[in-house]
Amino acid sequence: DILNTIVFGIWTPTITVGGYTYTTTDGRYQRIGNLVFINGALAITAITSAGGAGNFSMGGLPFTISNYGADVMGGLAINQWGSLQLNVGYTQLGFRPTTNTATFLAIQSGSSVAIAGVSLGSLGAAFTMNFTGMYLTSTVT
Repeated sequence: DILNTIVFGIWTPTITVGGYTYTTTDGRYQRIGNLVFINGALAITAITSAGGAGNFSMGGLPFTISNYGADVMGGLAINQWGSLQLNVGYTQLGFRPTTNTATFLAIQSGSSVAIAGVSLGSLGAAFTMNFTGMYLTSTVT
């Protein structure tokens, strides 16, 4: 029975591109069947190597995200964040799952603007965030 497969654990959230000095990389998860609930905190004190022109993604998830389709796989709610500059007109930060990976892509949204990725250049040297969310995985053990 799939509901008998309940697993608790710890994982380490990371920024997937570039080099950073982390002060907090705290993650917890609970998996029930193929549904994974996560929460945690991520904070840096220094950017040691630039990540280039790409978009900001958070990685290190405990299980690979399924390929059911981006709209049905989950998401993150950001409870608190700092030292991140969103583009003009954008007021909200969110993360959406990236299929067949262990990463969430940072996205920004706002009134009368299209949803867009968050560039790595938007991160400040004192970036911090607290988050909670869920996603589907095809892994059931």
